[in-house]
Amino acid sequence: MSDTTRAVYGDNPYLGPRSFQQNDHDRFFGRDREIRDLRSLWLANRLVVVFGYSGVGKSSLLRAGVIPTLPPDVDLLPVGSLTPTPTHAYMAGSEINPFLFVLLSSWWPTAKADELRGMSLREFFRRRGERRDDYGEPVPILAAVDQFEKLFTSSPHYWRHRDAFLDELTEVVEELPELRLLVSIRQDALAAFLPYEHRIAPPRRRFPLQALSPQAALEAVKGPLRATGRSYAPGVAEMIVDNLRTTRVTDERGGISQVPEELVEPVQLQIVCAGLWESLPDDVRVITAGHVERHGNVDETLAEFYDRVVAETAAEYRLTEDDLRSWIEKTFITEMGTRNTVYEGASSTSGMANEVPRALAERHLLKAEHRLGARWYELQHDRFIEPILRSNRSSSLPLEPGNNRDSGEWMLTAAEEAFAAGRFETAGKWARRAVNAAEERGDRRVQAEACFLLGRATGQLGDLEEAEQHFDEAIRIFRAIDDGSAVGRVLCGLGELLLEADQPQRAMRYFEEAARRLAGDPAPLEGLARALWQLDRLDAALDIYRQILRQFPTNTTALAGRGRVQAEMGRAAEAVPDLQAALRAEQDTAAVPPLHAALALALARLDRFEDARRELESALEPAPRDGRVLLYAAQVAELAGDFAAARDHLDQARQADAPRLLPHQERRAAEIERRLLAGG
Repeated sequence: MSDTTRAVYGDNPYLGPRSFQQNDHDRFFGRDREIRDLRSLWLANRLVVVFGYSGVGKSSLLRAGVIPTLPPDVDLLPVGSLTPTPTHAYMAGSEINPFLFVLLSSWWPTAKADELRGMSLREFFRRRGERRDDYGEPVPILAAVDQFEKLFTSSPHYWRHRDAFLDELTEVVEELPELRLLVSIRQDALAAFLPYEHRIAPPRRRFPLQALSPQAALEAVKGPLRATGRSYAPGVAEMIVDNLRTTRVTDERGGISQVPEELVEPVQLQIVCAGLWESLPDDVRVITAGHVERHGNVDETLAEFYDRVVAETAAEYRLTEDDLRSWIEKTFITEMGTRNTVYEGASSTSGMANEVPRALAERHLLKAEHRLGARWYELQHDRFIEPILRSNRSSSLPLEPGNNRDSGEWMLTAAEEAFAAGRFETAGKWARRAVNAAEERGDRRVQAEACFLLGRATGQLGDLEEAEQHFDEAIRIFRAIDDGSAVGRVLCGLGELLLEADQPQRAMRYFEEAARRLAGDPAPLEGLARALWQLDRLDAALDIYRQILRQFPTNTTALAGRGRVQAEMGRAAEAVPDLQAALRAEQDTAAVPPLHAALALALARLDRFEDARRELESALEPAPRDGRVLLYAAQVAELAGDFAAARDHLDQARQADAPRLLPHQERRAAEIERRLLAGG
């Protein structure tokens, strides 16, 4: 899509292969009945099981359909995850239950790893406390777990953890009558879940999700275009739906016929419509049948998309296309034909320079997730797997040699996968072995990457002094092999670790050095701005955020940071558009409540108290124990003249632990308290 098209008609209103998120609610069409029915079932039942095949839209229905339409008087948790973290059967055992750890880290995304290690579900809900309505009655706790099939399709190495996890889940559902649990599971894994289903919460309700009816598909095609300056010619949207419903069938004599299917696959609809939009010339206002005829086969569309991404990325980074194709298949598709999740190291990801997976994520073949202080990658959607395999076979790729389990690279991969599962002790053991094996073989790059990961794992276990030693060793080796970019990324990692340890002054030094080595990368500048913010040097932090946005105008982290700083400085009129833009773009659920609260503060400074109240509600509902949110709430109440509410929020902020107040926020809380004592 050209800049002209974007300027006139806006961004592509169709999402292509990626799932809808909460901020895509205004582009989510065709599921009105399902939204209404599933919302009612979730509110009324202890356990609801949503099931359907991969790509039917379970995650999208939950995130973009049901959650944005829930009533305000509920206690809603972030959508839980059982993130796929394939591991080797040869890994050492650990007391950490990976399923429990990943679920808790998604339900409590602001928690540090050492807070979650050893925590039970019962302890998690006890620490959250109970929410009550205006009449003193407890409100329903709505908890959802997406991709529940990962519990049954993970490595056999994890099977011993599965029953223990389900036992904990059963106990907490029994003990909390207000808990309403929704699990979303792939249809082919439902049979494996049946023996446990009745045990968790009898009775339960199942909600089968099917593909779109023709009428619903028509709404999904037409709906997103209403907010643009384009439209379909009469009958063209219907033509798209008919094409998507049509299947080619070969009979016993070899004859080919076209058979209309009853339903339309939503992922195919999004891919085809997104491709159609991208292909349109700038001057097209009315989409005709001629524009549609070139975009009918979803596998071909995906394969063409994959081929284009491979060609562009290989040319940009001077790789052969065969090498890049082979790496994508080996890294992101498991032997079982499912998606794999991989960890980004200081300089490489599964043996490929980090710039390559980052480029693939920017081009929407991969999606990146920030978790446990690191970046992780996987394919955007399961629907990519078959087109990738077919396209690669047509390219006659050479067979890959088998893994060498004695190599430092193999051990490093094992460490990365253990780290992904929250098994930091195991990750540390494998990283140490990788360091030793790589050193023996003279593979200094793998040795440095293993030192970097060992520092991360040790830091997550709370030993800051040892973690710094491993980071320093990684820096020394990367300097010796003259990889300045890798040195910069390790320095960033060390800075992040020090920020987590409330040492912003020391963190600044590492971010400043990283910025000199990573020119054009916003990450060290983002860290530097956060360090300045933690030091309460708001003017300096604002200057850094402005510097980032001059080079990266749509950087969500910088928009959010600049808006937050301006709100705290009293520059409310400038803060509001930044925070509103950041909220529209933000994908990280943990970052959303503080943005709503900062926006509430800015609006209150503009005397827009009713708007501020609504923003605070949006912040406090998902994050009632977030110290940052409660501190903003105290400031809003003070501006509104409600000193009693300000004191209550201030007391809660000081007791909050998800997360707690940072030192500079404690100082701000003390200033508010002095004002309240003097004036109220």
